[in-house]
Amino acid sequence: MKKLAIVLAIIISFVSCEGNPVQIDIPDVTITQGLFGQVSFWRGYFTDDDFNRGTVKAVKREVYIFKARKFTASMEYFSDGDFFKTNFPDLIAKTTSNAYGYYEIVVPAGQYTVMVKENNLLYASEVSENGYINFVDLARDELKRYDISITYQAVFP
Repeated sequence: MKKLAIVLAIIISFVSCEGNPVQIDIPDVTITQGLFGQVSFWRGYFTDDDFNRGTVKAVKREVYIFKARKFTASMEYFSDGDFFKTNFPDLIAKTTSNAYGYYEIVVPAGQYTVMVKENNLLYASEVSENGYINFVDLARDELKRYDISITYQAVFP
């Protein structure tokens, strides 16, 4: 019973009633320019009236920062465009999130596509209104939080 209470507390700490990940405490960021955030894996069924039927957990993953890329029909992709086999040539930086999903990475000002490695493929779940994949616009001397949600095993009806 004690294990169940701990598991429920962890799940509740990651998910709010509105259906958005709760901003958990991030360790002291050690960089002054670049990106930081949390990588989380979503599994299950998430509805507005019963959001807690699924689970969200922090995960360790490789995080890749590329020059901003638009989604095109010529890209080799799978699962409705979430997984990419395409080799993106403009890798800017790479890091690995820790066991709590936390990552931070120094990158200069610019426009970027942020992806994670999942099952030996690159994963991204968002496309901007302008067609950019997991788009981040970073200004000079800016430190920006960018959380990455891996949602291919989640259902949002």
